[in-house]
Amino acid sequence: MKGGPYDTYVVAIHTDEPELDLARLRALLGSNPFKVPNLVDRAFLLLSYDPNSKSYPFIELPLSDT
Repeated sequence: MKGGPYDTYVVAIHTDEPELDLARLRALLGSNPFKVPNLVDRAFLLLSYDPNSKSYPFIELPLSDT
């Protein structure tokens, strides 16, 4: 347990930037892990509604504690 009342901590970041679609974000972010405090287990970048896929796309960000 990481402390506190929860076993898992998740960060969700939302962007409503029209120029950032799923394909572009994947290319920009690549697979380089983000350095985060040990408390965070998972992180997601959430996008607004995409009419092409008829969904609300998201990317799980790769994390590293080192």
